[in-house]
Amino acid sequence: MRFGARHAAYVLSGIRIAIRRAWEAKTPATHQKMLRDAAAVGNHEMALEWEKRAADFRAAAHARRMALLSSPVHAARGIAHGLIASFMVLGVIGIALAAHTHNVGDVTEPFIVTENVLIGLWAFVRAVWSETLTWGPLAALVAAWGLGRQRAELPPWLAPAGESAELDIVIDESTVAQALAALRIPQIRDHLKAGRVFQYLVAPRRDGRGTYMSLRLPSGVPADKISARRKDLATGRYRAAKEVWPTTGSEEGILNLWVADKGALAEGAGDYPLLDDGFTDVFKGLILGKTLRGDQVVAPVMGCNTITGGMPGQGKSSSARVIMAGAALDPTCELRIWIPDANFDFEAFRPRCSAYVMGAERGKIQQIRDDLAALHAEVQGHSSSVVAWSAGPRPCPRKPLRSAGSCRPRWRRLWRRRWQSDSSMPCPTTVSRRSGHTTASSYSTDLGLSPFSRGSRKFMKICPRNA
Repeated sequence: MRFGARHAAYVLSGIRIAIRRAWEAKTPATHQKMLRDAAAVGNHEMALEWEKRAADFRAAAHARRMALLSSPVHAARGIAHGLIASFMVLGVIGIALAAHTHNVGDVTEPFIVTENVLIGLWAFVRAVWSETLTWGPLAALVAAWGLGRQRAELPPWLAPAGESAELDIVIDESTVAQALAALRIPQIRDHLKAGRVFQYLVAPRRDGRGTYMSLRLPSGVPADKISARRKDLATGRYRAAKEVWPTTGSEEGILNLWVADKGALAEGAGDYPLLDDGFTDVFKGLILGKTLRGDQVVAPVMGCNTITGGMPGQGKSSSARVIMAGAALDPTCELRIWIPDANFDFEAFRPRCSAYVMGAERGKIQQIRDDLAALHAEVQGHSSSVVAWSAGPRPCPRKPLRSAGSCRPRWRRLWRRRWQSDSSMPCPTTVSRRSGHTTASSYSTDLGLSPFSRGSRKFMKICPRNA
C-alpha cells in the first residue's frame, strides 16, 4: 500500500508543480513574490525594479489579450485571401495544362489533385488525433510522475526503506530554505514563519561539479553560525559533510553556499590543473593542486620557505615534487635540488636543474655544503647589487636577478650531521630569504622525532629567523 501511495503522491505532486509553473508564467506572481522579499529586507531599489517589471508584464499581457480579441477577424480575412489566391493559382495551372494537352477537361485536374491531398491529410489528422486521445493522458501522467519524483519531497512514512542512501534532491531556493529551517535557528524560523523568503544575491546556478548560491541571512544570524553546523546542513540535503561548503561572503550576514552533486567528490579532487598544459609565474605563486570543490590551491613562494613534515609515507616528497614541478613550469626560474640521501624521487628534475646532488656519501654531503655556501654568497651578492644600484644612477649588474627555487628533501639526516659535527655548514632554511629565492624542504619525523618537539631547541638555535 505504501508503494502505491508513494507513486500516487509523485503524480499529484507533479501535477501541482506543473500547474504552479503555468500560473507563474501567466501571472505576475513571481514578480509580486520578489517585490515582497525586497521590501521585507528593506531593499527599496530592488522593490521599485520589480514593481516596474510587474507593470511591464501586465501591459504586455493586456496587449496580447487585445490582440487575441481581434484575431478572429484577422483569421477570417487571412482564410478568405488564402482561398482566393489558391483558386487563382490552381486555375492558372489548369489553364496552362489544358493549353499544353489541348484538352479542356484538364482545367479541373489541379483542383481534383488538391482535393485528394486534402482528403489524405484529413485522414492522417484523424488517425493521429485518435491515438493522441488514447495515449496522451497516459503520457501526461508519466510526465507528471517523473516531475513529482524529481522535485517533490515526500513525508518520511512514504519514503521506501533503504532509499535514503541513494536519495537525491534538486538544490534550489526551496530546498535550501528547508535545510536552513531544519537548523532550528530562531531568527530563520521567524523569518520563514512570516512568509518571507531569503534574498538571493546569486541565484542557485551550476558551478563545476555542484550548485553555488549566495543569500542574505536574517538579521542576527551570521554566516559563521551556519558554517559551524555544516554537518547538520548536509544531513537535510542527503549529502556528506565534505559535499557542502558554507562560507562567509562580503558581509557577515551573507552566506555563500556550494553544494556538490551527490557522489561527485567520491573520486577526489581530480587531476593536477597543469597536468596537460599551462605555465606558472613564481612571482604570483605556484599551483599545488585543487580542492574538492575544484578551486586551485596557490602557494606563495617568493620570499617564503616551505617545510613539509610528517610520518614516512604521508607524501612529503610528493609535496616537494609538486612545488618543484610548478617552479619548473616557469621558464625564468632556476632549479637547484640537493638530496642528502639515496632517493630517486626527483630524478625526473635532473635535466631541468642547474644543480642536482643526490647521495648520503661524505663527498656528496660536502658538495651540498659547498653549494649552500655558494648560494648564500650569491644571494648576498644580489642584495648588495640592488643596494648599490638604488644608491645612485648606476648601470644594472651584469648578472640578472632571476628567480630561483631549491628543493632539499630528507634534510633531517643533514641537520643531524650538522648538529653532531660540521657546524660550519650554513643553515638550509636561512640562505635564501632575499632576491627572489624560495626553498622547499621535507622533513621525516621517523621514530616520533619532530623538529618542533624533541629537536625544537636545536632547530631554534640553528634557524632563529625562520623557526
